[in-house]
Amino acid sequence: MTRFTLMIIMLSAVLTACTKGLESSPSNVAISPVIAVTSTTTPTGLQSGTRETRLDLDTLANLEYPLEYARYGKAKLVNGEFREQAAPGSATETIIKLSDFTAFGELNGAPAAAVVLISDAGGSGTFYDLTLVGFQGGKPTILGMAHLGDRVVIKNLQFAGQEIVVEMVTQAEGDPMSNPSQHVRNTYRVEGDRLEIKSSEIKTPAKPTDDKENQLIKTTWQWVRFTNPLEAIEVPKPADYTLEFLDGGFLQIKADCNQATGSYVLEGSALKIEIGPATLAACSPGSLSDQFLKNLGFVRIYFFKEEDLFLDLFADGGTMQFEPGQSSP
Repeated sequence: MTRFTLMIIMLSAVLTACTKGLESSPSNVAISPVIAVTSTTTPTGLQSGTRETRLDLDTLANLEYPLEYARYGKAKLVNGEFREQAAPGSATETIIKLSDFTAFGELNGAPAAAVVLISDAGGSGTFYDLTLVGFQGGKPTILGMAHLGDRVVIKNLQFAGQEIVVEMVTQAEGDPMSNPSQHVRNTYRVEGDRLEIKSSEIKTPAKPTDDKENQLIKTTWQWVRFTNPLEAIEVPKPADYTLEFLDGGFLQIKADCNQATGSYVLEGSALKIEIGPATLAACSPGSLSDQFLKNLGFVRIYFFKEEDLFLDLFADGGTMQFEPGQSSP
């Protein structure tokens, strides 16, 4: 057998095998290239083309806000606070904080939040600004702002449909800036990129009565809770942290393993506390003794809800809640 004949036989065998393979395959199957496909399906409840649109206190406490009090017109909060030198080389700081007044709602079907920012540029003023936060392009965005005033006292913040309602105490004509007396209820609405005031109603608050002052003075108060924009602390042993207002403007304080005295001044709903001499014992680990005494020194306002006493700290630094313990004779 010649070499040429052998090659013809081998080629014939290969062609026969290929023909059988094709006959055994379905005739309607075609070989196609593999294509990678990225799904664009939107999970139920989320906006198309965006990640989950959700606002919470942590997001609000770490957001950048446009504020004229910051040197470059922007204040990036970190854990609810922004600090910078008021001027290069200055020992004075500009401090901007997220207050503990926050409201969550919806605007045009999208999640939104309203917050109050407090700015202290190192001078005599403390400025309050209402800020509306929503989502644009899947990211938290400032939708509008409105200036509330200098050294006002915020009482309540809430959504009312497509509007935001702020209740506060501001300066009436003739009031010193440090002592506002006029209670107002302001309603704001988004207009373009601003919050515009739509109505302002002057409210007449109930005048303090002797009964309210007696309720404050004739009770030993037990500290049960502290809240601020970033945390809520439940006091584990309220009976170890007590406050007693005595006649004549004197205080008796128990701060865990320490005892202290002090003084207080009442003027309407305003309350100022001065801590006097205190023992300096080292309490057990986890004690709230130091924080309790420090917070009391920053109290500026008191009010009651049912039987509980609430003390608001300076610059919306938080609220201390007390429950009545025993009444004084």
